[in-house]
Amino acid sequence: MRHNDDAFTAMLLTLPLTANKDELVRPLSSAEFSILRARVAACGARRIGDLIGLDVSGIMNLLKVPEAEAYRLCMLLCRTMPLSYAMERFYEQNLELLTLYDSAYPENLATRLGDDAPAAMYMCGDASILSMPLVGILGISGVRMSKKAEDGLRTLVRALVREGFGIVTSSELGACRLAEAEAVQCGGKVVCALAGDLMAKKDEEDSAAAIARRQMLLLSLVHPDAPYTGVHALARNRVVYALSLASFVITTDGKRGETEALRRRLCDWLYVFDEPEPAGNRVIIARGATPVHDVSQMDIQKYARSWRLANAEQLSFL
Repeated sequence: MRHNDDAFTAMLLTLPLTANKDELVRPLSSAEFSILRARVAACGARRIGDLIGLDVSGIMNLLKVPEAEAYRLCMLLCRTMPLSYAMERFYEQNLELLTLYDSAYPENLATRLGDDAPAAMYMCGDASILSMPLVGILGISGVRMSKKAEDGLRTLVRALVREGFGIVTSSELGACRLAEAEAVQCGGKVVCALAGDLMAKKDEEDSAAAIARRQMLLLSLVHPDAPYTGVHALARNRVVYALSLASFVITTDGKRGETEALRRRLCDWLYVFDEPEPAGNRVIIARGATPVHDVSQMDIQKYARSWRLANAEQLSFL
């Protein structure tokens, strides 16, 4: 993927170049980057890429920021060589970078997340999957699904694939991994949004085969070698919801961002399997999610028309 100066600047300013956060200065968060974009626009600069090459004084004069803030920006912008070396290493391992300024960046992600939209992400696989209509599948690790829930999930995934949807998951063990396997097996396509361990996921036998067949795309907000963390998981779940026309929560402890997704309308429809265990499922239903009592009774074709129609109407207002 070819990147323009704006995309390269977004990488310089926001990406950690090491897995252990061993950086001279801390990269900008999504919210900080959004504020910077607004400042650049307000000062009359044509684009964020115009910051490349400026020294501390130049940044202070252009953006009207304190010296300490200008120094931080300058130090991040001076990482050109380390970033170039890192990108070469990533490309050798079939990894790419996706930024807000690249054509493949999903519109839903930018519009729904707003200031929280990641300025840059790591990815491995076929980026064109992001242009498909996607439905989210989320679940938590360490929870045994009932036979009814497992059968319902398989039925749901097969129906979604038949209707032309890609599946986007949080890729946790359990429901998400089952959904990924079922989608790939029936010829569908999958986006796995990760909260760490991208390199490990990429090298799993099943993932590698699906990536090679252009059926799977891995996305990560954090460095490919960074481990999974709970903080990363919450940010990752926002991405799953924002990418999805509709999302299905199969298992939850009620603390995985579902309430935020409902409040912020990160996706238009949030469904939760109505199961007594885990208890978090019915907690989220009580907060406003739509219960799914029996997948076999859902007319997915009818639901699909509603999801697509609402998305088309929203896009027409952009």
